[in-house]
Amino acid sequence: MNIKRRSLLNFSSRNTSIISSLLLLLFQFKVVSGELLDCTCGSTTFGTYSCDAAQNANTEVFQEVNSIQNINNNEYVFFDGNSKILSATSSSSTVLAGYKFSGSNFAAIDVTGISSGDYKYFVNLYNGVQIIKVTSTPEYSIVTNIGSHQAFKLNDDGIVYCVNSGSCQLKATTDLTKVFFINGDNPKSVIICNANSSCSIKEESNIAGAPYFIFKMGTNDGLIDCSKETCNMYEVVPRDTRNTSGTYADEGYYLGYDFDSSGNGITESIIRCLSDFGCGVLYNDVTKPSSPEYYINSGSNKVTNPLIKAKSDAPYEEIVASPDAYYINGDTNNNTPLIYCNSATNCTAVEANENNEWKELTPSVGYFVNGGANRYDKPLIYCDSTNRCGYENGETGGYYIFQYLSSNSLIHCTTEHSCSIAYIEADEGYYINNQNDKQEKPLIECSDASCLPTELTTLGTGYFLDQSTYSNNKYYGLIYCESLNSCNTVDVIPGYYIDTGSSDNNIIECQVSCVSKSSKSCLGVTEKTIFQSGTYCYDDDDNLNFVFKSFELNDTRTQLDENEKSSYLINVSSDEYNQANYIYTQVEGDTFPGIPYSINTLFKISKSSITQVIEDGIVAVNSNTKIRISNYSENFSLSSHVALYNCVSSTAICTIINLCSNQEYIYDSKNSKGFLCNGSSLTTITSPGYYLDGSRLVNHKTVYVLDCDSTGKCQSIQPKDVYMINAGFDNGTNKLIYCDSNHCETTTSTIGYYLAYGGMGIINCNSTRCIYQSINNFRYFINAGAVKTSKIIIRCYLNSCSIITPNIGYYITHTPNVLINCISRSQCSEENVNEGYYVSGYKGTLTTKYIVHCLNFGGNINCGLEATSPGAYVTNDSNILVDCNESECNPIVATNGIYRSATTATGTKIRRRRGLQKRKLTPAELALIPICTFNNNQCYINSDYASTSTATRTLGAGGFCTSYDRSKMYFATDTIIVETYVIGGSPSLQLIEKYFNDY
Repeated sequence: MNIKRRSLLNFSSRNTSIISSLLLLLFQFKVVSGELLDCTCGSTTFGTYSCDAAQNANTEVFQEVNSIQNINNNEYVFFDGNSKILSATSSSSTVLAGYKFSGSNFAAIDVTGISSGDYKYFVNLYNGVQIIKVTSTPEYSIVTNIGSHQAFKLNDDGIVYCVNSGSCQLKATTDLTKVFFINGDNPKSVIICNANSSCSIKEESNIAGAPYFIFKMGTNDGLIDCSKETCNMYEVVPRDTRNTSGTYADEGYYLGYDFDSSGNGITESIIRCLSDFGCGVLYNDVTKPSSPEYYINSGSNKVTNPLIKAKSDAPYEEIVASPDAYYINGDTNNNTPLIYCNSATNCTAVEANENNEWKELTPSVGYFVNGGANRYDKPLIYCDSTNRCGYENGETGGYYIFQYLSSNSLIHCTTEHSCSIAYIEADEGYYINNQNDKQEKPLIECSDASCLPTELTTLGTGYFLDQSTYSNNKYYGLIYCESLNSCNTVDVIPGYYIDTGSSDNNIIECQVSCVSKSSKSCLGVTEKTIFQSGTYCYDDDDNLNFVFKSFELNDTRTQLDENEKSSYLINVSSDEYNQANYIYTQVEGDTFPGIPYSINTLFKISKSSITQVIEDGIVAVNSNTKIRISNYSENFSLSSHVALYNCVSSTAICTIINLCSNQEYIYDSKNSKGFLCNGSSLTTITSPGYYLDGSRLVNHKTVYVLDCDSTGKCQSIQPKDVYMINAGFDNGTNKLIYCDSNHCETTTSTIGYYLAYGGMGIINCNSTRCIYQSINNFRYFINAGAVKTSKIIIRCYLNSCSIITPNIGYYITHTPNVLINCISRSQCSEENVNEGYYVSGYKGTLTTKYIVHCLNFGGNINCGLEATSPGAYVTNDSNILVDCNESECNPIVATNGIYRSATTATGTKIRRRRGLQKRKLTPAELALIPICTFNNNQCYINSDYASTSTATRTLGAGGFCTSYDRSKMYFATDTIIVETYVIGGSPSLQLIEKYFNDY
């Protein structure tokens, strides 16, 4: 049937060939109201059209038509309940049917591509834009109640975009390049049109993590927000407008989606919305920041995740903040280079000013704790006077002034990767300055009001109480400033120190802790006063003097004469290390800090301090100058010019050495020098090697060894359970030094291998000498140094060696044709071996087990480790196989029978044992062994195998077959036949009673 037009004007007759191209009648289609009744003619702007050829021709005159005015090619025409062409502006709510105009034909809308129960959208462009929903039945309905800024994806991949229900427009294909729309069909999702103008739906579950998109508006693009019940489009809040009603999108940053570099997919992005410019993409997978940046989150998750993190090598994400931390602000538009988070969920760029105006303030110049993801690499942020901020490494041992919380807050770094706010209100005192101005101002001085970097031009060099160690009215640390530009913390050593930070010339007295006290003078004594050995006093030149011999002053003898001072007092004019004086004297108990009883020991005197010498090793002093010797000649003797003291830190006592009764090596720890002492003669160690350290005994045992290099520099080490090559005077007899857990001694060697100190190699000894060898391969050695231990094997791998208790089995060695055979966990020996497989003592890992495989290459045997497969391996012993499963390998005594070979590079083999011989089956013999299919405890001979010419097609009880890959063997308890011989599902097969992996 044809669509006809009533002849209101004088149209010429149409060629009858046109009639054949017109479409079927609308009454062929099901509609809401049932079958389409006879059409009546309805007037339209362009004439009257009918879909019924049975209309009374006596009263109405019709012509077949192949076009309708205002209906363009590939557009649709719809009819309403009155059979009128449906105008897009019509108030009709009923749609009977629709046609697509193509060329000169009108074709009914094809619903065959619509799944049952589904629907698609079409557009009615007749006198406007209207969206028609068509189901598979088909049923037609007009889409109404359209939300604002929603779009509908049409059947032919077009888009109708509606500002609201009364204002829709068809989007041309050229306008559908890399754009997003709210999906009107499901407003919780979005329509994505890619670079090829192909549109698809992105459901809500796929966008929940970053629910924001740019909505292109030509200028000042808007924001699609899918974070709530439905997606909505918002324009950015206008400048100077306070918006709390949800009418506008807030200025700020959102985690959303943008098109990726191909233009055909989407990727997470950071969207920036500004009042004057609308919304745009700041970062996506093409544009990324070079270093971590942070943005205050304006999205719906800002209550829990107040920050958005951007990083070049990681996805963008919303994050929880670190409390009381600062981040570098990626937003550089408002002179606010930092973000401060006072809690995990509350972050601001800056605060409002005193008038509560909406104005960002510039943070103070200085240091801040980095709360960003890179805080482990760069734990600090520093901002300069130009409001430029950057990340910085932390330095340990000092402090940074943090002025943003208060004027006397301090940041401290415990490691170079960990910094935190140490003091909100720092105590009054001195701290090490780690800031970038530390060269000019090496200290931070804190008062009740503020903390400030401090120059030393007024204070001078010397000692300061370290305020950071203050606890319970005591100080547990000191700061020593050796110059006007360098200060460091120093260990507390019992003694007296001039308090440089005191305005009253106090003296710091230290034992375990330190206190500052009023100083004592050697002048102006008005009553009897005894200055005991071990105390101090100031003289008339304001020098700090150590009293090394007691004397008395009284009302008649108020001070020492100049000519007698040197008999009682000693002072030094410099704090230089090589200018300090050393004096050995007796002090009574409780006169010198930290000495509770009378002792003779050594003291060190400098310009600013008097301390007890507490160290390990020897101290050599020039008896004339009282200065410690640091530059030794190769040979020297104990004499009236050289005094030698042996000091032990555990007892805090130094004793004088008049001579060495036996040859021994001694050590000066401060100068890293070793000496051979023989009687009164000393020889400096100049040859590299290991030497017993006789200067430090623990419970009368030698536990230390000197490790000396080729420059003559030595260090004292405490090895345990290892050997070293002896470089000492007795190495002609005792080639080694052995250290157990509490004693070291020189010892003779036997031919063999020893675990060397450092754990990176072994010592190889023959009959004449011992040499050190580093081992970087996987090798084992018999431990010649095993003394009272079950660890009789040395294992080396990748420059790491250790001693182990072996497993029973074989181990590869330093020689290709030699294996270590451990017949028990306490008995191993080396063996020359032949070609074959050997059980490995090394059991491998959880996933990989190993066997030792020795091969003959041109008459040379070469052994190595090989990963195992389940099955049997041939050994060079005619009666032994190595049987491996997934967890271990074990030797077995072979009896007559068939064994499955372990999988090799050439495939699985079957081995036959007959009499005293064992060998692999030939291919012809292997082909005779049936291949079976085993399932549900039933076994069949595989039909594919049975079709081969050499196949075995019946297997009797007592026979065996294998799986297809020959990896499993099955033992038959009754006759097994070919699978295809089974009739009626009742196979004459027997259950297999036994299943063997290997034999």
